[in-house]
Amino acid sequence: MDAIMQARKCCGVKGERWGSHSFGRNPSLEDVESVTNFHYDLLGSFVGSIQKAKDAIFYSYNRHINGFAALLDEDEAAMVAKHSSVVSGLSLSEFGLPSRKLYSLVNAENAKADNANATDAFYCKHGALDHSKSKGKILVCHIYEDDPINQGVEVARVGGVGMILINDYSWFEVLPETHVLPAAHLNFTDGRHILNYINYTK
Repeated sequence: MDAIMQARKCCGVKGERWGSHSFGRNPSLEDVESVTNFHYDLLGSFVGSIQKAKDAIFYSYNRHINGFAALLDEDEAAMVAKHSSVVSGLSLSEFGLPSRKLYSLVNAENAKADNANATDAFYCKHGALDHSKSKGKILVCHIYEDDPINQGVEVARVGGVGMILINDYSWFEVLPETHVLPAAHLNFTDGRHILNYINYTK
């Protein structure tokens, strides 16, 4: 329980210069294994061993971009954050995702329920998301300052497997929360990178 309640940093490492390890929409099992091993090797060089990297990485991504997400303590996260290709955020969620399974990344606005308005979907408010558009996907929601936990509840309600919260303004803080599903909170700049990626890969 102590390990769960520590403010571990959720680091998303994206690899613009690792294109040779990205295999398109339908990578083979061999391709996925080679990418995952590359991620273990890279993170292992920061945290001291391949085993520690395997324990930390909870998601590997290799469709269109090559990257991974890992839960690290503050010292480890600070080392990794010096890498030029790192996007980082905070989460206290005790949950993780299988690193060898692929999940689609969706802007919550594009998962709007038919009877909801776009603004409510933008903020992942209760009742605003459509189950068929969200199930099995990681949703990107704009932070609703007073209610970030319930944003995750809404994503989980419609079958989402994870959530990325992004700030609308540069002066918004990034804070750890005890989310009900795998989640990370990104600052304004890093959130724009995520949205640009989604738009680029539509």
